[in-house]
Amino acid sequence: MGVSTESARREDGTDVLIDYLIRAHVKKDLFPYICVFEDCDEPYQLYATSEEWSSHMSSQHRIRWYCSANSHPLFSTDTRNDFNIFKRRILEGFERHSFPSSLITAVAL
Repeated sequence: MGVSTESARREDGTDVLIDYLIRAHVKKDLFPYICVFEDCDEPYQLYATSEEWSSHMSSQHRIRWYCSANSHPLFSTDTRNDFNIFKRRILEGFERHSFPSSLITAVAL
């Protein structure tokens, strides 16, 4: 049994893989991320991905990530990764404790 080399096609006949590759190429060409600091040493540098931008921001500028929602104490960190872990923990706690079990069962049905 071999692997098919044919791309998936939509009902209108367009090739899904080619469409994806073109969109990815155009997005990369647009470089939609820029530094937001006025005193940046590279003020006109453009970044193709949020990862490239985040790397620039954390290596060139002292940034902190904050969450000041009323549902928990103020949280701040120097790393985006720690902030994402914090958000996941908050959402997990929210899912476990914020809804009555009868509502969760009703929604899950």
